[in-house]
Amino acid sequence: MRSLTTSRGWIAAALSLTSLSLWAQAGPAPVAAHAGPDPAGAHSRPHQDHLGHLKTRLQLQSDQEAAWSAFAAAMAPPVRGDMAAQRAQQAELMPLSTPERIEHLQSLRQQRQAQADAAMEKRNQATKAFYAVLNAEQKKVFDEETARHMARRKDRGPQHLHRG
Repeated sequence: MRSLTTSRGWIAAALSLTSLSLWAQAGPAPVAAHAGPDPAGAHSRPHQDHLGHLKTRLQLQSDQEAAWSAFAAAMAPPVRGDMAAQRAQQAELMPLSTPERIEHLQSLRQQRQAQADAAMEKRNQATKAFYAVLNAEQKKVFDEETARHMARRKDRGPQHLHRG
């Protein structure tokens, strides 16, 4: 009886290995439609929650809605890059020599930094314009909420400080 149990164990292990190797040869499973890049960025939901909370606390008047809409649009998280484009960009680097690759990557980094600086300036200007239409009580609430929000971001580390 013991040899039967042992042989069943070996058979089960062999079948498991066979199915595992067949699965590995088949390649990765197809990606679900919802698993693609999030056009609004990975932080879209918390961002929308934060803006909703801020808007509620500010108790905006109807004449402030246009300024709010412009502010909220400027504060939208950046759109994440397309993975296919990133892979194509990596493929372009392969034939380059190491010094050429370094130069190319440095150039890309400077481009991304310039884009990040422009986006930050856009958010800064939108915030100042929105703040200008708030009354004294709303400015106090805005100051409290943004200070609290920045304190939470600071706790997560410097890697989050550049995001909107």
